[in-house]
Amino acid sequence: SHYAFSHGRSGAHAEIREGFDAFLDTPRAARLGASYVEFFSGLPKEADLRADASIDKAIAALSRFAVVGRLDDQKGFAEAIRRELALRVRIGHENRAGGARPGLRAHDLSEAQLTRVRALCAPDLAVWEAAP
Repeated sequence: SHYAFSHGRSGAHAEIREGFDAFLDTPRAARLGASYVEFFSGLPKEADLRADASIDKAIAALSRFAVVGRLDDQKGFAEAIRRELALRVRIGHENRAGGARPGLRAHDLSEAQLTRVRALCAPDLAVWEAAP
C-alpha cells in the first residue's frame, strides 16, 4: 500500500520514484516492511528491526495495550475504546489516495513479486498476526 499511494506523486512527502521491482530492492522497502516493529518495539532506527528479538519486543509491547484497532474494523475499534475508556471517538481519514489511480495493484503482481513482498513484510505480518 505504501508503494501504491506514494509512487509517482511528484513532490509529495515520501514519494517513491523507482519502478516496483527496483523499489523492492531498496533499504526503504525493507524498512517499510518492518514499520510496526519500528513503531512498537521502542528500538532506535539503527536497530535490526527484522530480527526475531525486535519482532518479539514489538509484540510484547503491543500486548500491553488495552485496545488495538485495525483499519479493516474501525467501527469495532471505536466501540472497544468506548467500552474500555468510556469515550466516544470519531476516526477521521487523513491519508486518502483521492480515488482510484492507475498503477500497480495486488492482483497485478506475479507470484515472484508476491513472494518478495511477503518476505519484506514478514516482520509486520508477525506483529499483525499476534495483535490482540
